[in-house]
Amino acid sequence: MRFPHRRHPPENEPAVSAGRDAEHRPPCGCAPAQRGMRAHRHVAGPARAIGGTMSITASMIRIRVDFLPARGPSRRADLLVPAEVPVAALLPELVDVFGSAPDPGASWRVRLPGGSIADPEAGLADAGVADGDRLVIADDPGPAPPPMVVDVTDLLADGAPGVAVVDSGVGRAVAAAATIASVAGVLGMSEHDAVLAAGVAGAAALMAAAGLRIALRRGGSAPTALVLAWQALVFSAVAGAAVTGVPISDATADWRFAAGLVPGTAVASAALLILRPSDRAVFAASTATGAAGIAMAVGAAGFAAASAWLGDARSAAAIVSALGVIGLTVAPGIGVAAAGVRVPGIPAAGEPFPDDPDPADPVDVIASRAGRLLDGLVAGSAVVLVAAAALIATRAPDRWSVGLVVALAVLCLIQSRGHARAVPSAALGCAGAALLLLLVLAQWHVGRWPASLLLLVPLLAATAVAAVPAGRVTPTMRRVLELVEAVAIAVSLPLAAVVAGVPGLAQELIP
Repeated sequence: MRFPHRRHPPENEPAVSAGRDAEHRPPCGCAPAQRGMRAHRHVAGPARAIGGTMSITASMIRIRVDFLPARGPSRRADLLVPAEVPVAALLPELVDVFGSAPDPGASWRVRLPGGSIADPEAGLADAGVADGDRLVIADDPGPAPPPMVVDVTDLLADGAPGVAVVDSGVGRAVAAAATIASVAGVLGMSEHDAVLAAGVAGAAALMAAAGLRIALRRGGSAPTALVLAWQALVFSAVAGAAVTGVPISDATADWRFAAGLVPGTAVASAALLILRPSDRAVFAASTATGAAGIAMAVGAAGFAAASAWLGDARSAAAIVSALGVIGLTVAPGIGVAAAGVRVPGIPAAGEPFPDDPDPADPVDVIASRAGRLLDGLVAGSAVVLVAAAALIATRAPDRWSVGLVVALAVLCLIQSRGHARAVPSAALGCAGAALLLLLVLAQWHVGRWPASLLLLVPLLAATAVAAVPAGRVTPTMRRVLELVEAVAIAVSLPLAAVVAGVPGLAQELIP
């Protein structure tokens, strides 16, 4: 230990108790200034007691303390300190003895003779300190934290979504394109070899079903399950249509083609409705696809029956359009009933409430199932309406046909704004736009271009209408839209009957 003005005493010589710095030492022969703790220079005899706020007791120990500040010279002193006072209470006065300037960032620690850090809550005697031991007071912030290495590459890699982030989306797009190409190939093959074409379509349906099963077992995403479900549904329907051997050019003229679509569609839809995946999103996708398949199977069956009975595709399409309107009307009720939603009966005055057993599934599961059934039924009915309107608009459209298609388009567009669910709203909006486009193309094809340009006005105004929030619609306007919707429903059914030739058929039946 070195001092600027004095040789450090050797170990076998009595130490000099360092009080404060030279400028704070009292003149020779004067008593030191009263402090919380005092250290005296001594040559022989015991060390001077240190008390301050702590009174001198019998449990005092004589120790040698090395003071090691972070900045400045180190010092040493022989002190007489209480043995039972906690180190946390003793440490500030020990630091004050050596005259260290206050340092808010200092972390003073007491090191025991063995090198360990003294417990702040325990006394020196509890730590095993005895007379003559050497302690060290050091500005020690503790062990240094581990080095932090910041690698920009690692940070970018951690924030990236992963490798091959578009594989699933590209795979689904390729699968959809391959499905369309396969359907066209199977239908073209059915003219030459119906059995082989049906076998290819059936094998493709089984492969799609197997892929759906694997996706369910491996935790596949809902969009992937949706694409696989639609693949299984489409290939099953095409397999039945391919068995008939009807050329694709005669698909609307021969009722057997539409009849062949029904069995495969119904079976695949029922299988999708039976599935109970654990994942809520996958369950919603399979349920909605199955419900849409059921709606399209009903439309295909109605077209086949009407075409076989009336012998005209345009008349059969009018009947199917009426079925589509009815399907849109009853879809909410069918979804609620099929999902198992029970509305408790309200008894009359004085009668007890009837027993209402608890449902087998949780209420939220039943409500979700009802919503997904509604999604599928509305989407399937929209597809049926567009398919029927395509036949009506492209086959010598007269004023009755134009009126029917316009009524269907108005109905779809108004209902699309009234649905609170995304799938029915989007399906009906797209269906309404498709109906208007079909009518525009049909009118342009027959040379009525002023009418076709006039029909484009609602399509151009659709953006402005969609930009108006539903909450901004006044109650009066809402009531007007409901009235227009009711008129469209009421008008579409008689127009469908007129286009189908039902009045003429009734006249022939009446003698």
